[in-house]
Amino acid sequence: MARSALLALTLFLLATTAAADIEGGWTAQYNPRVGKLHLMMNRSATSQMWLSYTLDELPGLTHAQIESATQVPVTFRLRPDAGTFAFEGTFRNGRGGGQMTFTPNRGYASRIRALGLQLEKGDDAELFRFAALDVSLAYLREMRAIYPETNLRELSKLKAVGVTPAYLRDMRAVGVHVESARDARKLAGSGVTPSFVRELADAGYRNLSTRDLSRLAATGVDSKFIDDMHRKHKH
Repeated sequence: MARSALLALTLFLLATTAAADIEGGWTAQYNPRVGKLHLMMNRSATSQMWLSYTLDELPGLTHAQIESATQVPVTFRLRPDAGTFAFEGTFRNGRGGGQMTFTPNRGYASRIRALGLQLEKGDDAELFRFAALDVSLAYLREMRAIYPETNLRELSKLKAVGVTPAYLRDMRAVGVHVESARDARKLAGSGVTPSFVRELADAGYRNLSTRDLSRLAATGVDSKFIDDMHRKHKH
């Protein structure tokens, strides 16, 4: 009887621990020039993530609240596939901060297994990271169709630098066919965009390799830089 009671208590404690939400904090700053809120979520002093959102992506938060001249209380939520973030705090003059609670969606792990993918640890911290990056099931499904051999870790890195099916389509439209996930990550991570490729083409530099595009973007070369160099050489 005592053994059964001890086993039941152990299972209860394990279930309670597994079901615990993750508590943390957040700070944010609104950039009206690009219309985005730069949001930092911190799970601990050594675990922080900076992400950017439009207000349409943050139900419960308004322009009036963010840009209020006096401090106002706010509550808003994010509901990615891997879990739910609940934020509460205050905003004033485009800056805000407060407390954050993350509730993991443990069904996420089984659903991505159905796509042939596997979490490395499967713990709540990993679910927190995938939720913060919004690595959705739809994203994984579409990207796996493009790069079938890519694993979950690589796919999360692609999402972190902004590689999406739309990005790859737009790059193809300007003549850049990104054959591998590695090349896609290098291009996006270096800041190569379709408009960047068009600017270089207009300056006379066409059909550049993904390696050359990445190197040019990483060193700050753009069409303006090339035009300036041309003018200097003419003189």
